[in-house]
Order: sequence, then structure tokens, then C-alpha cells
Amino acid sequence: MRRLLAVSLTAAALAGCAVGPKYSRPPVPAPDRYYGMRAPAGEASLVNSYDVRIAAARVEEAERGRAVSATREAVRLSTMRYESGFSAYFEVLDALQQALVSETVLVATRRNRLVELSSFYKALGGGWDPSATGSPTPAR
Repeated sequence: MRRLLAVSLTAAALAGCAVGPKYSRPPVPAPDRYYGMRAPAGEASLVNSYDVRIAAARVEEAERGRAVSATREAVRLSTMRYESGFSAYFEVLDALQQALVSETVLVATRRNRLVELSSFYKALGGGWDPSATGSPTPAR
């Protein structure tokens, strides 16, 4: 009985998949000028939009700043645990290493934001003397 029920349910499911609705995109009339255009992708839309890039860099810098605060707190707590005798000095060293990494990333992020800001000023023509300095490039 169970086998018959299982076979009939399987057959019904497979038949439903075979004779189900046909999903196809309905034809939509569009002018010929739209067929060659492409929508800008995420990174491509940021290429010439300095204000959006600067705002994104500020958000990233704020996130990195919170990460630095968290790692500094981890250093403080691991030092307290070591001084109280609850943990080995290895935990303090590990927390210090993580703090150094997060601070290094914050400095690189801040540098990238300042490079974007100077590129923005350069694009606006804000007193930029190209013979005085080289072209800044963001760190990757």
C-alpha cells in the first residue's frame, strides 16, 4: 500500500513538472536605441562619481575605526586577564597582533579616502599644480 502511494505521488509530481506552465519572457516593444545600452554595474557606476566614492570611503573608515576600538578593548581585557593570572601572555600578544593589523588597515583606508579627496579637488581644478607633485594612487 505504501509503495503504491509513493509511486503514485512520484508519478504525479513528475507529471506536474512535465506539463506545468511554460515560463517565458513576454515580448515587450522597445525602441531600437535601448538595445545597445547596458546598465552600469556596481564598480562601474563609481568610476566618475567622486562624491559617492568619498562617502563610501568615509563609511569604510568608520567601520575600520570601530574595529580598531574593539581590538584595543581586546588588548585591554587580555592584559587584565594576564595580570590577574587567568591567561597566558600569548593571549596578550595575539590581541596586540590583531590590534596592529586593524590599525594598519585603518591607516590604509584613511589614506585611500584622502587620495580620493585630493583626486576630487584635482578634478575640480582646485589649485592643483601637476609639476609640483606626482599623481597619487590608492593602495590596493
